[in-house]
Amino acid sequence: MKNSIVPASPFRDAAPAIPGTTDIAPLDLTPQPINEEEEGGGGGAKLRRYWAAIKRFRWLIVILAAIGTIAGVVATRYIDPVYEARGALWIADVGTGNNSGAYRPPELLPNGSWVQLIRSFAVVDKVVAQERLWVKGKTWRDSVALAGIAPTPRTIPGDYTLWSDSAKGTYSLQEATKGIFEHGHLGDSVGKSVGFAWAPTAASLQGDNQVRFTVTQPRSVGVGLIGRLDVAMQENSNFLTLTLTGAEKWQTAELLNVWMQQFLTTAAELR
Repeated sequence: MKNSIVPASPFRDAAPAIPGTTDIAPLDLTPQPINEEEEGGGGGAKLRRYWAAIKRFRWLIVILAAIGTIAGVVATRYIDPVYEARGALWIADVGTGNNSGAYRPPELLPNGSWVQLIRSFAVVDKVVAQERLWVKGKTWRDSVALAGIAPTPRTIPGDYTLWSDSAKGTYSLQEATKGIFEHGHLGDSVGKSVGFAWAPTAASLQGDNQVRFTVTQPRSVGVGLIGRLDVAMQENSNFLTLTLTGAEKWQTAELLNVWMQQFLTTAAELR
């Protein structure tokens, strides 16, 4: 039997772990010292970190600030501002029969027609003529001398020069590139052959012997003007809202006021 005894191995298998047991480190309950800065809220430490970051990237901050300043100067000098003038019109509802001042019954002139009317040439041509958007003097004195000039359907665009002789009471009108030449007496119709409705006097010309101005086709000016106007009218709404854009704020506001007044005048004529 002694030969059947198997000697024990020097490397015994590890004892199986008991389920549910793990090695747990002992809990350290020793009180830790509190940092005075953390106890006070840590504000000083945060400020020091911020200041260190600023010092570290100071040149980057300076360069970015300089780039932003230069970009702002360039934008103000070379980029033209665009202004908006806004207005609203109340279109009275005459369907109830109580609003006697309305222009047309709703069934004859629905909301979409009001939008078309204010953008029509029946209104826009009057705005262009009243504000003299189709003619521009070379100088402010020339612009003053052009008071009273009005366009006609036969207006011919071009660069014109008007010579006047107050002593003799005569004038000469010339457009060099088109070979147009006209002369007559002051007080008569000036520029009738080129589509002007204008009868300046020697007093209205304020003694100017020469008036230079540029004429643009009024209808083309009106087309550009319509493109700057945004009109909106919600369904079943009485408000017609208008937004006009332009490069000069006061002129844009005045132009929108004139446009709204001409719309009211034209709408009243259609009653």
